[in-house]
Amino acid sequence: MPDKLNLIEALKDQQFQLRRMLDNPMWVSEAPKASLEEMEAQIQAIKVILSDLQEAISDRKAKSTAR
Repeated sequence: MPDKLNLIEALKDQQFQLRRMLDNPMWVSEAPKASLEEMEAQIQAIKVILSDLQEAISDRKAKSTAR
């Protein structure tokens, strides 16, 4: 499992990528295939990071309640 610092850095990177995408609005119906594939790849990366974060939170909660 990634440590807290790596997770935070990954989230910051994904936040930057999302802001970049939002700064260049493009209707999905008009987007070229490459851009759509890039967006889909970023969404998948975000899902992985959120899953890791959810697991880290669950582990931390379990350790806190076990005390």
